[in-house]
Amino acid sequence: LCNRVLAIPLVDLVVNQMLYELKVAATLVSEHDTQALHYAMLQNIRLVKLINFGESKVRGKVLPNAVRFEERFRPMLRKSGCRILTPNCERLLNHLKSLLHDWGTHLSSQLYNEALVHHFGGEAHCVQRVGLNDGDRVLGTHRVQFYSDDQAFIVTSLQRDQAAYRSHLNTLLAHTNLNTIQWINLNRARIELTTLEKSRMKLAEE
Repeated sequence: LCNRVLAIPLVDLVVNQMLYELKVAATLVSEHDTQALHYAMLQNIRLVKLINFGESKVRGKVLPNAVRFEERFRPMLRKSGCRILTPNCERLLNHLKSLLHDWGTHLSSQLYNEALVHHFGGEAHCVQRVGLNDGDRVLGTHRVQFYSDDQAFIVTSLQRDQAAYRSHLNTLLAHTNLNTIQWINLNRARIELTTLEKSRMKLAEE
């Protein structure tokens, strides 16, 4: 299942453990660097030569893949703040562990997120917009990824400001009909799992 979700990239050229990634873009941006380094990580290649033919002159740069292959397969799961509330919570956690086992760490959080959405039925089934309310006042809607009826998951890759983001998620809980958010933060090799529950927020307020 993991391999079906993560398409194997079509690399332009590999010579002497150097991956050559060819682009035709107006200019090279950070997303091109990230994509090329993902290819290198997945194939255990240490150097990437990114070459762009789309500018007035051919430009290129060398990117080092600084993360050793074996390091990517030693994730540190921080789950002291995680609670398994339903069988689907366990499904979510187990599938995340499968992805980390197959792919390793340090890839884009979007890849892991897309795989989890796929596991829970794809966007048509898993992703919905929920109402934001302040009492009787309608504030708008918000896109949410469900793994159960009133339980959502969010995947991030924050390396700082986690406390501020947690406060943001608590505000989201307070203004929706959600009861639980499972927050997965992929902080390089450190995988931080946090369960936010509306019922516990109410108890803290009393």
